[in-house]
Amino acid sequence: MAEVWTVAPEWEAILGQGFGLEEPEALYAGAEPVPGGRGTTRRIRRAGRTFLLKREIACDVSVENRLVVIEFKPLGLRAYAPTREAALQDFAEEFAFAWDYYVGTADSALTNDALKLKRQLLSLVKEVVTGETPQGSQRSPRPGA
Repeated sequence: MAEVWTVAPEWEAILGQGFGLEEPEALYAGAEPVPGGRGTTRRIRRAGRTFLLKREIACDVSVENRLVVIEFKPLGLRAYAPTREAALQDFAEEFAFAWDYYVGTADSALTNDALKLKRQLLSLVKEVVTGETPQGSQRSPRPGA
């Protein structure tokens, strides 16, 4: 039976409160990672911005070649690092980069595949909140909303 648990505060600082992992077996036993798991979230934080998502996303979490890998296949995002905290930071950075590049680029300058990715991002993100925490921060609706 899969166990759902809340992650450490350092994970929440990156992906927001409520980030949890659902695992068929413990992903981390002590300091040694064990392959297998899924992470879910409705928000992603990076560099003073919080991306509030319309729906929860589920990321595959695994270990490959002694690196923690976090992957969200629908957007083609794949982050990896020696520690789970670093992998989460890399994932948040990859998400923010994809948002900034694809959403910030005119449709006419994008290939068909890139335009599809832009539409997926726009359909996923409800709003982007600037500031350290969503409470008391400046909210800005996503472009085109």
